[in-house]
Amino acid sequence: MRKFVGWVLLMGMVWGLDPATFGNKMGYETSYEKALAKAQKEHKNIYLFMVTQHCPWCNKMSKEVLPIPALDAKIKAQYIPLVLDRDSDPYPEYLEAPGVPAHFFIDAKNPTRYSRVMGFQDQSAFEFLLMQGI
Repeated sequence: MRKFVGWVLLMGMVWGLDPATFGNKMGYETSYEKALAKAQKEHKNIYLFMVTQHCPWCNKMSKEVLPIPALDAKIKAQYIPLVLDRDSDPYPEYLEAPGVPAHFFIDAKNPTRYSRVMGFQDQSAFEFLLMQGI
């Protein structure tokens, strides 16, 4: 039993995604309120990457797709990027995420107007999402 618990803890460290660490590394906001204020000031919309700490697909997206320099530049040119943990970070109730990863493209002028896409997106799928946006 101890070996199993140790293995689970080890896998959590290997696969775990800490939204604050990811946000700091990538230059994403980690507070919905701050992201909204910044988006309104800069006349941009918000890209919200909703995750949980032990989601392997969130981790894969954060390591293999979002750091791609061309994608990162497109995100930051068009949006204020925001990463939140669905289970522990505060965010408006209407931004419901029944699963993760979830991608929200939020209109900063009217935050109740948004698009939501669920699941892992590879590079080409994510580029298409960025073109569609909101």
